Amino acid sequence: VPVLETWAEAFSGMGIKPKKNPPSVINLVKRCRAGKPLPFINPLVAIFNCISLKYLLPCGGDDRNVIEGDLRLGIADGTENYVPLGQPDMLEHPQPGEVIYYDTATKDVFCRAWCWKNGNRSKLMPETTNAVINVDAMPPLPLATAEQAAEEVAGLLRRFTGAKTAIHKLAAETPRFTL
Repeated sequence: VPVLETWAEAFSGMGIKPKKNPPSVINLVKRCRAGKPLPFINPLVAIFNCISLKYLLPCGGDDRNVIEGDLRLGIADGTENYVPLGQPDMLEHPQPGEVIYYDTATKDVFCRAWCWKNGNRSKLMPETTNAVINVDAMPPLPLATAEQAAEEVAGLLRRFTGAKTAIHKLAAETPRFTL
C-alpha cells in the first residue's frame, strides 16, 4: 500500500528499521491481519485506532495532564528520557537525530521515531479525561484526507464521549499553536 510504504521509507530515512520498529499504523494493520484483537483502553483510544485503520495513517494520544512544558515534534539530541509503554521501570534515550514527540520542560519523550511507539509517562488510561490526539499524515495521502480523518476523530469523540474538541494543523506554514 503506497501510503504505508511512505511511512516505512520515512523511518528508513531516519535510520530506523521499519520491520523491527514499524510505524504505529503498520503495527495496527499487521495486528488486524493476524486476527489479533486491539486492546480496549477507553473510547478515545478505540476511536483513534479505528480512524487510523480506516485512513491508514498514524494516530496517537497523550494525557494532557502530565505535560509540564510545551509539546514538541523535533529532533532528539539523545539526552531525552523515554520510558517504553508498559515498562515503567525501563529508561531509554532516543538516538541523536531521531524525530521525537516530547515535553520541553521534562524532556520526557511521549513518542519515539515520530509515530513508532508511545511512552509510558503520557499513556492514556481508562480514567483519562484530558488528552491530545495526533493524526499524522504525509504524501501520497492527500491533505484533505488527513483533515477529514481529524474531523472524524473529533466528531466521534463529541458524539460518544461528550468531549470538547479543537483541531490544530501543524505544518511548515503553521509550525506551532497554543492549546
